[in-house]
Amino acid sequence: MRYFYNCVVVLTLLTLTSCVTNKESVPYRDARGTSGITARSGNGKRVALVIGNANYQPPRAKDKYSDDCQFLTVLQNPIHDAEDMADILDKYGFEVILRKDLNQLDMEASIRKFGRASKNADTALFFYAGHAVQGSNRNYLLPVDAVLCGEIDFERQGIGLNYLLDALDKANSKANLVMLDACRTNPFGDYRGSRQRGFFNRGYNSGGLAPIATNLRGTVVVYAAAPGAGASDNPSGRNGLFTEGLKHAFNTNQDLSLDGVLTSASRWVENKSKNRQIPYVNGPETLKKDFFFAGSRQQLAAQQRLDLQQDKTRFSATVNRTSVIEGGTLTLNIYYSGDQGSSIDLSVLDKNFDIVAQGSSGRTDQGQFTETHRLIIKPKRIGNLIIPALHMGSKSSMPIHIKVLPKTNRSENAAANSVSVTAGGSGIEMKQK
Repeated sequence: MRYFYNCVVVLTLLTLTSCVTNKESVPYRDARGTSGITARSGNGKRVALVIGNANYQPPRAKDKYSDDCQFLTVLQNPIHDAEDMADILDKYGFEVILRKDLNQLDMEASIRKFGRASKNADTALFFYAGHAVQGSNRNYLLPVDAVLCGEIDFERQGIGLNYLLDALDKANSKANLVMLDACRTNPFGDYRGSRQRGFFNRGYNSGGLAPIATNLRGTVVVYAAAPGAGASDNPSGRNGLFTEGLKHAFNTNQDLSLDGVLTSASRWVENKSKNRQIPYVNGPETLKKDFFFAGSRQQLAAQQRLDLQQDKTRFSATVNRTSVIEGGTLTLNIYYSGDQGSSIDLSVLDKNFDIVAQGSSGRTDQGQFTETHRLIIKPKRIGNLIIPALHMGSKSSMPIHIKVLPKTNRSENAAANSVSVTAGGSGIEMKQK
């Protein structure tokens, strides 16, 4: 008998934001799209089921288990995750069903109750924190009494994600939100390059969940990490990393549309994990932009216009291209307009890039300070690299994804290197590093 760690937080906001490997061919009668979804909070029926499974049961001495059976370890954060999310959702008008440490029968009963409570609701949302596993392109939530002795046990011992999706489909709710914060690996099959042979590898080494095969209309599914990648349980904190990011977004965001909350939470997770964990969202863009936890699109636009009038600070980072041949260079342009005295930390580039040359210029016009930086950077290796978010004062830029291709011939490589020749334009004097 062996013990293994698994850190999973599944947040199912009936806009199915799920980190699920969903190639299951279950028919969905959902022709709803976003019809009936208003851009205002406070009207319509909102129902949420929030489950936290943490205290998984150890093997009983009187029972006999084969040597290949796996037992799930007690988790630190899921109860906190569930309690905190229940409090947040209650504040935004959801009728919250909160459940903790459920066995298989109780989990199934809670999902059935949730389905009945969500009948014709405007919004149905499901949040789960606990162990989960993926096998044969299907994802399973694991109750506290689960004992797994092979992949064949996943369906018998776990709760298939489609069990939940079926309940929502029958409820005919207008918007379904599903969020999963999970890190675990299937030990019985090909789990995509995990470094250790074990049931649940904690953190970023996890095999992660499989991607959603198709878009589910009227449903948004969110994974805590990209398909095939693990999510951190954040053992030093109160919450899993993704749930902590959601809390940060709800507590600080002005834009409380689903898109605004998920974008803010994703940015927070990427920054905290140093881009090792990048959340994944699958679902209709219209639903993400039209659904608001609070406020409305019109109110948000009015507030943003007011903020623009009051805060004239601008900060951005751009590149001249997002793909480059190995050995070539990129031009990174950084623009700042606001109060003088802020500085940019460029050391975050050191992991993936060398700074070949750089220059800057600044001026003050009618009390407004404007500064432009131009850097010639050279990728350190081939593959998919990231220019992390840069920070200046209270402003941050978005991370930029760069693809570095292997050399194919000298002419291509020469073309890639030639980009830096004109980088000293616009009155900026470039200095070699």
